Amino acid sequence: EDGTGQAEGYHLGPAPRMELYPASALQRAMYVQSHMRQGEYMYHMPGIFFLENRPEEERFWQAVQKLVDTEEMLRTGFVVTEEGVFQKVSEKCRILPSYLTADTLEAAKEQFLRPFQLSEPPLMHCALWYHGEQTAVFLDLHHLISDGMSTPILLNRLSGFYENGSASVPEIFFKDVVYAQQKQDKKEYHKKYWKNQLSGYHRLSLLTDFARKEADLALGADYRFCVESKQTSRIREW
Repeated sequence: EDGTGQAEGYHLGPAPRMELYPASALQRAMYVQSHMRQGEYMYHMPGIFFLENRPEEERFWQAVQKLVDTEEMLRTGFVVTEEGVFQKVSEKCRILPSYLTADTLEAAKEQFLRPFQLSEPPLMHCALWYHGEQTAVFLDLHHLISDGMSTPILLNRLSGFYENGSASVPEIFFKDVVYAQQKQDKKEYHKKYWKNQLSGYHRLSLLTDFARKEADLALGADYRFCVESKQTSRIREW
């Protein structure tokens, strides 16, 4: 790093205006896997947020629209050319109010979750659900445009737009970071470095208990366990 805290050689600034922007290596991999497993939801990031009070609906949907208008990733779709996978930022994306009518939470989940068209932003679904005294916001973001760290930031901005009509908006967006990285890519340098570091090592051929499947089905299971309160307190302190 240099004295500014930025990685040496990478000077971040807005990318030039382009029709298509490069996608990161991780985005390219997720895009391909998403198309290999169409109909699955492995890269969806759904969440349910219960509210203490019912929101003013017009004001709420205006806040959601402002969030999309000011956050480029929510206006980003992904397209494929002969040269690979690229990000395409739309100038406008209209958000239509959506309401869930299911009678139970489980039924509401099923009603809400649906596939994304990766070329058609926003890659975000949002809906309100009213059930008796309960009010919930259902939100689903595709992992191509969000992660566990950026989602809380988006929620804070949404709250700011709803409460105050304004929120802080960054000057640098993800496409700018990817553009800077790929423009000043030091891939060959790093490749040569690690080849030298790992020279003399041989790939291990380990026996496995089961034959490896041709495709990863991403199937999982629940594992329930108890942790002592003393341990959880130490985790919170950390």
